[in-house]
Amino acid sequence: SVSANVEYYGFGSSIRHLPKPVKQEILYLLSQLKSLRKIDLRRSLTGPIDCDFTLLSNLEYLDLGSCDIMKVPETICSLYKLKYLNLAVNKLRETPEDLANLENLEYLLLHKNKISIFHDTYAAFNKLKYLNLYLNMYRRIPEQVWNYATLETFSWGVSPVSEISDDIGKLKNLKYFTFVGNRITELPKSFTSLENLKATRLHKNRITELPTDIDRMINLEQITLYQNNIQYLPQKFVELKKLQKLNLAQNNFSTFPFELLSLASLEWLAFFQNTNIVKIPEKTHFELISQRPFTASNGEIKHDFNIN
Repeated sequence: SVSANVEYYGFGSSIRHLPKPVKQEILYLLSQLKSLRKIDLRRSLTGPIDCDFTLLSNLEYLDLGSCDIMKVPETICSLYKLKYLNLAVNKLRETPEDLANLENLEYLLLHKNKISIFHDTYAAFNKLKYLNLYLNMYRRIPEQVWNYATLETFSWGVSPVSEISDDIGKLKNLKYFTFVGNRITELPKSFTSLENLKATRLHKNRITELPTDIDRMINLEQITLYQNNIQYLPQKFVELKKLQKLNLAQNNFSTFPFELLSLASLEWLAFFQNTNIVKIPEKTHFELISQRPFTASNGEIKHDFNIN
C-alpha cells in the first residue's frame, strides 16, 4: 500500500528490470498520489512512459533522465507547479510546444538527446535558472535563450555553431557557462560584461585570442580553454584576482606566460602539449616565483594536486 499523503518517491535503477506490467502498475499508483511534490525515476524505466500526470498538481520535481524514452508524455505540460524537469540522456527528437505551460520551471535538462527544434513558445520560461542543451541536433543557439534574464547556468556543446550572439551580454545573472566542442574563433564583445560569471568551459573550439578587456569579469574563478588556438594572453588577464583554476593545455603558446605567476588566487594550472612551446620554466625558478608546488617537465606544467 502507498500513503496518500506521501510527497516524494524515488526508485533509481531498482525497478528498471522489472516486468513491464509491474512497472505500469507502479506508475499508475504514483499518478494517483495528489500530494506528491517530487518523483525521481532516473534510470528506472526503459522505453515509453504510459502515465497520466494530470492529477499530480502539486508536483515540483520530476526526473525522467536516462529512461530511453522517445516521446515526452503530454500530460507533463499540465504540471503548473513544476520547477525541475530532467529529460536528459534519452532518445527524444522533439519536446512538446505546450511545455511552455510550465511557467514556474527553473531547471530544464535536455542534454544528450536528438532534439533539433527549440519551440518559439519556450520564450515563456521567464523563471528559468538552469538550461542544459548540450549534445543535441540543434543547428543554432535558440534566440529565446538570450532573453532568459534569470538564467544562471547555460550549457551547450558539440554543434556546428561558429559564433555566439552578442546578445549573450543580456544574461546578467549568468554564473556558469559551458560552450564546448563548437567552431567559434572568438568571443563576442559583450562576453566580458558578464560580471557575475564564475566559471566557463570553452574547450575544444577554435578560439585564437581572448578579449582585451577580460579584466571586467571580476568574479571569474575557473576558465577551461584546452584544445583551442590561443597563442598569448591579453595584458589584463593578470587582473583576474579571483581566478583559481586555469586550463590552457593543447593551444599554440610558444613561451610560458610568466605573468600568470602574479595571480595570487591561482591554485591549479594545466599547460601541457602546447605545440609551439620552446621554453618552459625550470621547476626551481617556477617555485621560487610562485611559492606554490608546481611541477614542470617535458613541456608539462601542472600542480601536484587537483580540484574536483
